[in-house]
Order: sequence, then structure tokens, then C-alpha cells
Amino acid sequence: MDLRLLITPWQRALGAMFWNRLGDTGLVFLYPFAVPRLFHTFFCPPLRLTALSEQGSIIFNRIASPRRFVRLPPSRLILASDPAAALPPLEDLHTLLMLPIGSFSAAWDEYISPDRLVEKVPEQAVADMRRAYEAHQRSEPVRPEVLRARFAPWERGDLCTAAITILDRSGMYSLPRSAVSFSYQILQVEKPHLEELAAASLAGRPWKADFPQECLRCGKPASWRQALKTPAWLAVETVWRFERPENAVPLCKRCAYRLDWSRREGLRIDLAWGYGGRASRPSGCGSWPASKSCSWKTGTGKLTRFGRPSLAAPLGKLEAARRNMPIHALPKESGERGYTWHPWLVPWA
Repeated sequence: MDLRLLITPWQRALGAMFWNRLGDTGLVFLYPFAVPRLFHTFFCPPLRLTALSEQGSIIFNRIASPRRFVRLPPSRLILASDPAAALPPLEDLHTLLMLPIGSFSAAWDEYISPDRLVEKVPEQAVADMRRAYEAHQRSEPVRPEVLRARFAPWERGDLCTAAITILDRSGMYSLPRSAVSFSYQILQVEKPHLEELAAASLAGRPWKADFPQECLRCGKPASWRQALKTPAWLAVETVWRFERPENAVPLCKRCAYRLDWSRREGLRIDLAWGYGGRASRPSGCGSWPASKSCSWKTGTGKLTRFGRPSLAAPLGKLEAARRNMPIHALPKESGERGYTWHPWLVPWA
């Protein structure tokens, strides 16, 4: 039997429609996971439908006449063939089950109703609000010190999003009154920092586990070290900007000691600038401003005042750091205007 593999949504939707007869052709519907499925035989010839489970055993094998709906048990592979044709060897179907296929991006399983997906949004929001309620030992009112102690800025941003969802859907769903009341209180408490927490929920999430922790200089296991230290006067809601990957370099303890990492601010900036690369940073900032009275406006990453000139080195000087050479002893290339930084890292403009 000539087996034809159908894996795209369009191929599965067309299936055996408009065929006079399949003959020696077998249509294989292969799915990434096993769920109950509904087949139809409209505009199709008579078909033998054979379904295989996740383990590869045959759990359905019947002949379906045209213009019918056929409900199938949870199956990963479904073979549509001519009723008079012999089934292929079971080993061939087992081989097809081992093919690596995944779900298509920006899509969901066609057998899950979109209404079910929409209903998951308030359900997840209530679950997030329950976490905050339990952090307050199941009592009201909402206390800012508890939120700061128990939740990171990005988690507080998620709580604000959940609170907005609950208040917006409170008239559409039967939600607990305590969840609605708690949501209103959270928004009132977090109102002064709402924009900063919303940014943290998108850009301030944990990231260190997603990158290889190998020393930049020797390649051994390392830890991430901040290039620019977090100012002591900075608000807790803004600290996450200094904890982003643009402000970190992987160095082991031995290399950090040999480079005198803790006391050489210029070297720290050079390494972070060289490790992250010039292309990922918008231009226009020097060092930290001399005054704390600067305001963040539109997220452009530009500084209106500079505390001192830039200490950055060109990208080629990164190799000097690998060889433990003093970076600032190297000549500055012509046309070099200093380093640039990522807007998430600069909370002033």
C-alpha cells in the first residue's frame, strides 16, 4: 500500500474528499498527541478507518459509508484506506508514530473550543489572586509590605493584570466576592507603580536558566555578575532593570579575582558592552547622571545628563579581556564614540 502522510491542517481538512476510490493508496492522519477525534465522510468514497493509540495498538477498525460522522477514541494515527485493500504491516504504522512532529505555532488543537480558551483567562486570574490572598494569610486589607516581601516586581505585574481581568469580567462570570474586593485593593495599592510593574511583567522575568553559564574568559562554570551595581537609593519596583541580561557577564570566581572585577568599573562596562554586542543597544547614553532628579519618559534609553565620559571600548577589545590584558591600556580606535546601552537598563531620560 502506498501511504501518504497528512500532517498539515490543510492536508487533514481535505483528506479523502473528492476521491472516486482510494485503491492502493492509504491516507495517514498523524497528530502530535492523542485526543478523541471526529471524522466525516462527506464527499468521500467508502473508507476503512483504522486508529492507533499512543502505544501503537489498533483501537478502532471499521468501514464508514459516505455522508457520515464517525467518532474515534483517543488516537495519534488514523489510516483511511479502501475497504477492499489489505492493511499495511503494523510495523510500518509504528514507524510513522515515531516521526517527530509538533504543534504549529500560533495555533491550538482544532478539537478544543475557543470558548474554553477564553474561559481559562479569568480562571488563571482568580488563581493568581488566590496566591496573593494566601500571602496575606487569607485576610484583608492588602498590605504593600507583604507584596514587596513575597512577590518579585514581575509577579506583582502579573497580579495587577489578574486584578484588571477580574474587575473587567466580574459582570460576565460568577466570581468570588473576595477575589473582586482583593483585586480592587491591589490596584489601589499598586497604582503609583503600575506602569513600572507592567513593564517588569514583560521584561523583568527570570532569564538566567535560559542561557549557558560558562565563563566568558576560561569557559568553566560561572555565575552572572552585574556590570553596573544597583544604586542603594533605587526603588524596589525599578531594581529589575539592573538585573536584565544586558547588564550581566558570566565570569567564574577565579577570573573575577584576576580581573579585579569588583573594583574596576570601566572593565565591567567594557565586558558587558562587548559581550552583549553593539547591534542590540540603541545609541545615546554615557554613564549614570550626577543627580537623582531625572525622570523616565518614553523608554528611549537616552540620558539628559552625564556623570562622566564613556569608558567603553570597541568590540575587538573583548579578546584582550580573554587574555587578561588591561583593556584601557589599548589605544582607542578612531571614530569610537563610546558605548551604548539598552533602554530597559536606564530608568532616566
